[in-house]
Amino acid sequence: MDLQLDIVTPERMVFSGRAEEVVVPGWEGQFGALPQHDNLLALTKAGVTKVSTAEGEQRFLTGRGFAEVSSTEVKGKWSTRVALLTEVCEPVAGIDAARAQAELDLATKIAAQAESGSERAKVAEARLELARARLAAVGKG
Repeated sequence: MDLQLDIVTPERMVFSGRAEEVVVPGWEGQFGALPQHDNLLALTKAGVTKVSTAEGEQRFLTGRGFAEVSSTEVKGKWSTRVALLTEVCEPVAGIDAARAQAELDLATKIAAQAESGSERAKVAEARLELARARLAAVGKG
């Protein structure tokens, strides 16, 4: 059984490789994907994506995006692919807690100043969501 994971941002391919399990923050809650998972297309929100490999677990802060899980069987052999297309992806280990707090403070201020329902408010809310997720990823939120 195979599980291929690709995490892609607009700038680059962040991760491409084999995984045993992938856990993604979806809008309806976290969901996991294993080999032979049913086909799925889901919206993702900012949070921690966990990638379990033979070498151990890797954790990435990911932003809003889409996750597609597709499984196929050819001659009795299953192949499962997870494609995570996200606006932001960074290793949790590289997040600085003080910087994350400063980003949350700034995002909170911008969101408070934005007119409700405006495009600026929508952008501010997405920025606030990512800042909260970044701080929570390092255990400070």
